[in-house]
Amino acid sequence: MLTVKTPEEVLALIETVFVPLTDRVENVELSAAIGRVLADDVIAAEYVPDFDRSTVDGYAVRAEDTCGCTDAIPAVLELRGEVLMGQGAKMELQQGCCCAVPTGGAIPQGADSVVMVEYIEDYGDGLIAVSKAAAPGQNMIFKGDDVFPGKMILKKGRVLRVQDIGALAAIGRVQVPVVRKLTVGILSTGITCSRQNAARNGRDRSKSIHRHFCRTDSQKNSQYHSHNQCGRPDQKSVYHSVHTGQFPGHKASCSHAGNQNDSGSDSNSSADARNRVI
Repeated sequence: MLTVKTPEEVLALIETVFVPLTDRVENVELSAAIGRVLADDVIAAEYVPDFDRSTVDGYAVRAEDTCGCTDAIPAVLELRGEVLMGQGAKMELQQGCCCAVPTGGAIPQGADSVVMVEYIEDYGDGLIAVSKAAAPGQNMIFKGDDVFPGKMILKKGRVLRVQDIGALAAIGRVQVPVVRKLTVGILSTGITCSRQNAARNGRDRSKSIHRHFCRTDSQKNSQYHSHNQCGRPDQKSVYHSVHTGQFPGHKASCSHAGNQNDSGSDSNSSADARNRVI
């Protein structure tokens, strides 16, 4: 007699029987991590950005030096140099001075804002005219605005996407711990099951559509490897495949959450099979 379980009973069964496989962790390169499941929390250990930087092409200034300036009455500042992309800002900006910076360039110590180059006129004699006042923090990102040590970047169990790979690269990760792929076995059985070329041989049988459907779906998911068997195996061979994870023609193991009733020479393989799910 068929016994039907309620949804609540099924969920409770899943929670107790299907437990996380803590030993199925491997480190992979970022280039191979897309679509994989993160095995551990990723916590930042550094600042991103790790220096104050400009978000525009312009001039780093002290905001107080530009207070009240207009097109008619610009603030005239002394140009003290230029910060090149990829190089640090080694100077300290004094009152009444400015420094040219590119987008993404480091802000020199002493500056607290950046004026866009559109509001600058270079007199060519070492003096710069600023026609628009700047507010403290304008057009710049401060050290650690995006990421700081101890910040949770990605949580365990997340399926890694393109933007996640970028975030991992930004904090200096070259490898990431992910859950090792499961191997899934698909047993297509029944009197109507046949190979795709059966019709060509004059046999009047249904083609094994579900076998190809299941295999394609498992291959689409990057978390699984799949192996297929099609035909009419007897009960003994089906039992063997399910409880050992071995299929005819394949030695790859499949996961199985089975019973622990096997004994004798098959005890080792059965114990291993119990740690897997089919």
